[in-house]
Amino acid sequence: MERNGRGKILIAFLTAAVIVRALAATGVDAAAQRALTGEFDAERLAPPAPPAQTTEDRVWVLHVLPPADEPPAPAEPEPEMPEKPPYPPFTEAEAEDLSVAGSSTYDVDKAALLLAPGPLDLSLAGAKVLVVHTHTCEAYTQSPGWEYPESDALRTTDPERSVVQVGRVVAEELTAAGIETLHDETLHDYPRYNGAYARSLETVERELAEHPSVQVVVDLHRDAAADPEGNPLRQTVTTPEGEAARIMLVVGTDEGGLTHPGWRDNLSFALKVQAAAERIAPGICRSVDLRRERFNQHVRPGAVLAEIGSTGNTLPEAILAGKIFARALADAMTIASADRV
Repeated sequence: MERNGRGKILIAFLTAAVIVRALAATGVDAAAQRALTGEFDAERLAPPAPPAQTTEDRVWVLHVLPPADEPPAPAEPEPEMPEKPPYPPFTEAEAEDLSVAGSSTYDVDKAALLLAPGPLDLSLAGAKVLVVHTHTCEAYTQSPGWEYPESDALRTTDPERSVVQVGRVVAEELTAAGIETLHDETLHDYPRYNGAYARSLETVERELAEHPSVQVVVDLHRDAAADPEGNPLRQTVTTPEGEAARIMLVVGTDEGGLTHPGWRDNLSFALKVQAAAERIAPGICRSVDLRRERFNQHVRPGAVLAEIGSTGNTLPEAILAGKIFARALADAMTIASADRV
């Protein structure tokens, strides 16, 4: 039995050797030969290689990089903002459209005064405008929502319903335009009416001593015009913002005997304010009222008395007029400032 088993093994070995030699002769690779002979301990079978790609199977991504030494492209320059055009100078034609009336008998050259350079110096630091009220209690025709307790006919000590409220609006508008403004609300005509101008002069002189930078002093009033029957006169002009009360500028002189050598400077400035107002709201101004009295305007070349509306106007109409007056005042100050000479 043992001899027969060894013979069978020998015969199988010889048969395998013969097959291997035959495969080698036919080109079968070494791995196949080892598979037939059982030689797997020295090498594991590797996974099949992926099929080769062709250029048709590939997705190409092109990355273009700038040269390392190439500077970045310059940024687009910011567009230059055009300079704000200068305020158009007044003209002789505008002077012809202005009217000067009043009790003074002085002859005036409207064109020469309107076109004359102003004496204002806006380069000084500090407040430039002072608004006061000689007749602080002056009020307007009462209307729904704008009622007030009267201290006398068409007068009140309530500053929110009197001409003081218009003064507040003027001060706010000037401040918004970049012109620092003082507003003094001192009562000068209550409880006594007589002597109001003397008392308001004391206020003005005190304010000017404390604020020497002030160039323009506005004494802001409400007029007391009446129709032929004696009823309060309502005078308005239609503007894009609504119905506005009309404005009258009053300029004093030395004709009444009080010293006032610079009254023509006051008139020149008032004409500039009026012309500027007419540019904003044509027809808003009545004739400049040139008077024999001085009205405390000797304190500054830029002093002016402004009647904003009349007894027949409502406070809302006067407030709108006050806004327009403030804008015109700011424009006139630009024209009349010494740095434009």
